[in-house]
Amino acid sequence: MCVIVLLAGCATPRQFSQRVLPNPTDPSEYAGIRQEYLPLAALVEEDTGQKPVSGNSVELITEGRDKYDLLMSDVAAADSSIYIEHFRICADNYGSQIQDSLAAKARDGLDVRVLVDKKAHTPRNLKALRLMIDEDVQTELFFKPYYVANRIVSANQRDHRKIIVIDSRIGYMGGRNIQDKYFESWKDFDIRVTGPAVADMERTIALNWDSTASEPLPVHAPMEAVTDTIPGLQRFRDKVLQVYADAPTDTLYTARDCYEWSLANARGYFWIASPYVSPPKSTIEAIEDAARRGVDVRMMLQGPTDVALTHWITEHIYKRLLESGVKLYEWQGTILHAKYFVMDDYLVSIGSVNLDNMSFFLNYEDAVLIYDTQLAGECAKLFEKDTLNCREVSLAEVRRWSIFRRLRNWLFWTLGNRLA
Repeated sequence: MCVIVLLAGCATPRQFSQRVLPNPTDPSEYAGIRQEYLPLAALVEEDTGQKPVSGNSVELITEGRDKYDLLMSDVAAADSSIYIEHFRICADNYGSQIQDSLAAKARDGLDVRVLVDKKAHTPRNLKALRLMIDEDVQTELFFKPYYVANRIVSANQRDHRKIIVIDSRIGYMGGRNIQDKYFESWKDFDIRVTGPAVADMERTIALNWDSTASEPLPVHAPMEAVTDTIPGLQRFRDKVLQVYADAPTDTLYTARDCYEWSLANARGYFWIASPYVSPPKSTIEAIEDAARRGVDVRMMLQGPTDVALTHWITEHIYKRLLESGVKLYEWQGTILHAKYFVMDDYLVSIGSVNLDNMSFFLNYEDAVLIYDTQLAGECAKLFEKDTLNCREVSLAEVRRWSIFRRLRNWLFWTLGNRLA
């Protein structure tokens, strides 16, 4: 994977400290956001055109079965449209059931559109996706390499987004792919949203859909949040959300800048969960600077891993992070795939973005910022609860690592990150 990054080429990131942040001239445009967070909201709007919007209801989904049951229920109740942009939709047990439900809705006359990353699918899964076309599901395969090498080894310029919009009224974002292991065992995090922000999710899907399909995706007017309840899940009402998309074709790096702005402005704590961690130098320095000035910085990382090379790369920076005061926790038992951060009981980010160069510079990603004390407090509780299922890594332990382990980690870090 690391060698592929080098072969494929990558962006040359600009240091965050060199960027002049926008200063909102009319703070009333960002109603419901604390004054000190206005520069972040303005930064995202400047990059993407997406404003923060209030009046949304949000459910946090930490269990895969809850995500599956909710999604199937929402699909069954859909009466106009279902739009999906997903990195991977597999033809396994759960994936096949979802595909069958989508096909049934398309046969009923609904506007059903599915966009997936072509290179993320096996021939069997591609065959199943293409069969959906016969069921009147508009299915598109995304593959837009920007370097010659990417046509051979396509690790980069991938559509890693995970967004579902139903009836322009219900939206899902988060880390889960549509695949058995994400619903059955992997540790992940999603949100279900109703309200005006769903229109921004729909607009995000349109970005890659319109560049791939012959017929543009309709973007509908924002709708109000629903007022019903979901048994077993807490609904957080009237929240301010800001959806954004990131792409390798962008000249600004929204995801990277959101992370670094948040680290630079954290005062109490900054807690992040990410399965793949190989950030650029500027982000590592932002993490260290926050910890050294007294911010409680905690990182939840993979213990058992699905990609050994990425874990070795991450281990290379363990020592410097621990020496700066960062607390490192390795998730135990299953595979950690959740991608979110929470800071200062106010700001939350949830989406497809990993804390690495591929997400920051090389792939198509999505995330949502949530500006809210209640919801951030709940995410902090979930993070603390999850650390009970983690193994904390100590500096003394890392210093005892063998010379072979250190050299291995250094080698793969150098190969994978030297140019990023």
